[in-house]
Amino acid sequence: MNTRIIAAISLLASLSIVSSARAEEVKLEKRTTEILKNDGEKAPNDAPALASPATPATPAATPGTVTVSHVPLSSAKNGGGDLAISASIGDLWRARAVRLFHRAAGKKSFEASEFKKDAEGRYLALVPNEVVNEPGFDYYIETELRSGARVRNFASAEAPQHVVVRDLSAEERTRRRLARHQGTHDELLLAFRYVGAGVTSVPGAGGRESEQRDSYNQLDVAYTHRILSDYIYQIGFGFGILGAKLGMSRPLAEAAGNPSLRTGVYLGRAKATWEFADAIGFDATLVLGANQAGFVVGGGGALRFGRLTGTHLEIGVEGIQQTGYDAWLELAWDTVPGFMMSLRTDLTSYPSSVDGMAVLPSFNVKWMLNKNVTAGAFIGYGTRFAYARGGVSTGMSLAYQF
Repeated sequence: MNTRIIAAISLLASLSIVSSARAEEVKLEKRTTEILKNDGEKAPNDAPALASPATPATPAATPGTVTVSHVPLSSAKNGGGDLAISASIGDLWRARAVRLFHRAAGKKSFEASEFKKDAEGRYLALVPNEVVNEPGFDYYIETELRSGARVRNFASAEAPQHVVVRDLSAEERTRRRLARHQGTHDELLLAFRYVGAGVTSVPGAGGRESEQRDSYNQLDVAYTHRILSDYIYQIGFGFGILGAKLGMSRPLAEAAGNPSLRTGVYLGRAKATWEFADAIGFDATLVLGANQAGFVVGGGGALRFGRLTGTHLEIGVEGIQQTGYDAWLELAWDTVPGFMMSLRTDLTSYPSSVDGMAVLPSFNVKWMLNKNVTAGAFIGYGTRFAYARGGVSTGMSLAYQF
């Protein structure tokens, strides 16, 4: 009896222990489930981003490990489409993106362009062509880490890098040339010159010698149309009188008493001007004229170093049948606003090929009175090689641009 009672008590104690253990096990299972559930809700923020099937898996970002090096850009040229700016980038996988922020001059907000690797393995960011215009644009480079933090790599929005842009599109080149002519395409020119080629002694009545001046007058009327393209700068034509009945004095020819000697020319000129890269220019001239003997032809050309409207050096020559030739060297400068000045030397036999050579240095100035009107004047002193004394030359011109 006692034995049975003791066995029953032992069985009840065992059942109680098992029940307690089972209860603790159930509590443990519930706690474990709650922990796993909470961890599952936090996982999207803590776990690394999953790669798409076409993209290799990307390791978790580690702030401060993306390296960006860049050579600053200070100037650029337009006319070639979008502008690619390069940078050397290390460990790009640690960042969401490395971006170049740009804005045109005068704009307040920046636009972003992401650096991407090209076929040659270079990292490039594109600045749109419409931003790459005069006077320039600003930019800076920034990295966005996977944590969301932003790291400045070069310059900043507050202190961006400024790039000066030279616009070299065909339209811009034409616009610049037109601006140098105050927006005008056409010009009418009226010019008069009195050329004194010196003083010489000639036999007079009774065998006495008398001094006579060698001189001639020249009048030109010309029209010029400016095309201002890369292929041709301008074309023009004009009419002129060199000596003849406009007035001239030829002591040696008159003393010789030879009526066959030519006395100047009435002429027409056609002229074309080219200018390349705003640095080198070339003029070609065709001359058709008439004198006492009949029709004459001629022509010439000039080579110019520098812009036609700026400081330049010009070397030229012109020749006309029976009238002679004129070769010149001219240095012009525009250092004084509104004025174009030059020093010029002519070696010429005008107005007749039998008169002998003369050297005629001169100082020339053109004064822009306003956008449409330019006045010019010149003064010089020269002589023919056969004379002992020189003579003064002078003249003036008036141009209307429209």
